[in-house]
Amino acid sequence: MEGDRGSRPGWVEWFPVEEQGLLAGFSGGDEDVFLVDVAGGRGHDIKAFKEKSPHARGRFVLEDLPHVVEQSLPELEQRVGKVGFDLFKPQPVKGSRIYYMKLILHDWFDEQSLEILGHIRDAMTPGYSKLIIEEFILPGKDCPMLPAMWDWEMMVICNSFERTQGRWKKLLDEAGFTAVFWAPPGDGQGIIEADIRLLN
Repeated sequence: MEGDRGSRPGWVEWFPVEEQGLLAGFSGGDEDVFLVDVAGGRGHDIKAFKEKSPHARGRFVLEDLPHVVEQSLPELEQRVGKVGFDLFKPQPVKGSRIYYMKLILHDWFDEQSLEILGHIRDAMTPGYSKLIIEEFILPGKDCPMLPAMWDWEMMVICNSFERTQGRWKKLLDEAGFTAVFWAPPGDGQGIIEADIRLLN
């Protein structure tokens, strides 16, 4: 995964983080959590976010299995908390501005993904927290070769799949979210910006 990530631009290089109000919408102080990287590996995406937006306020939290976070990048600052974590248990960090997931849900079929999303939704503050999902968003037909190959790989290795925009929308709707889809440059991963669906 670390080798693959260098072949395409990271989401903070092309997604309009500031224009979408992700930074300005943070209402907490320096001790409050701004971003949780859910199952974030060794912290490369937090590092990239902090380098791109060094003025971002609040704390960052890296979550993954205990043995993974123990091997996190040594250059992560003190403002990055490290939490041993299980996707299938309740989300321990409540009320963060952003919950971020990269290439996680493609490992799991819909039932397991709904359980993962439910734990995150329960931790979010409606109208304030956002879920940012970075994944391949396949077209309904004429799929580029790279995401098509990832789809085959997921089928063989994990008994899962890459999702089309329609399947993402169905999954997130069932999980209680509304979603906006952002197409990436080239054939890389897109961004899904999801909010808890508010009842009228």
